[in-house]
Amino acid sequence: MKNLAVKKPVLFGIVSALIVWIVFTLVNLLLGNAISAPIPRIWMDGALRIVFGVLSVVLLGYIIKSNGFKFVFSTKGFAKGMFACLPVFLLCIFYIIALLASAGINKDFLPKLPARIFQQTVVGFFEESLFRGLLIIAFLIRFGGTGKGRINAALISAISFGLIHLSGFLTNGGNISGYIFPALNAMLLGLVFSAVFIYSKNLLSAMIIHSVYDYIAAIAMAGLFGEFVGGKFSQIAVIITLFVVIPVFSIILIIKAKPFDEGVIAAVNK
Repeated sequence: MKNLAVKKPVLFGIVSALIVWIVFTLVNLLLGNAISAPIPRIWMDGALRIVFGVLSVVLLGYIIKSNGFKFVFSTKGFAKGMFACLPVFLLCIFYIIALLASAGINKDFLPKLPARIFQQTVVGFFEESLFRGLLIIAFLIRFGGTGKGRINAALISAISFGLIHLSGFLTNGGNISGYIFPALNAMLLGLVFSAVFIYSKNLLSAMIIHSVYDYIAAIAMAGLFGEFVGGKFSQIAVIITLFVVIPVFSIILIIKAKPFDEGVIAAVNK
């Protein structure tokens, strides 16, 4: 396993990420079918994400250690991560503006609120550990010495992130057209989360902004207040931010970012 992490980090990252996600999905489906009540099911989903998030961190630590990386938390890195999050903060502001135009609070959602807050908090931890941690770091080790390499790593992570949201069609059924926009939305957000991690070298920043976005989009917009009911300004602002600001801003940051460890990357590329 150590030799695989050192000699074939991309293969190690891909296989590990696939195994973690597939096993998580299967266990979630099995337990979800066994638990009929919605609120306990939400708590169960969150608990599973903690378990598999910890597993992702362990595997991430293994590939980092095997390739000579050292991650040290720094306030500067965290600040850079928060700066890289600006497009998502902007998107959240436009969503909040839309919430102000909503008809009111959905009282039927209130009993689920604590469980959903817990769930979306650990979603950020699990998915960032898996997609911006384990998966993307494998590609950065192999290709991260150049701007092109960093862009390729970010795009692979973002596309993978979008595809797993499209896979909801396979587990939940329904019309696949209803999953296309959420998958595209996830892919673009995955790009900016990748930029946050690559630019700041701080995975915590990506976890935090992921959870903040989910609080607003998954809890407030989709449950507590209902669907997106903002005016034309909010809708146009969201579209421009999502399809123009986020890709351009993210690519610029990825290009400007410094490699994690030029010596290690150079040694691997020889």
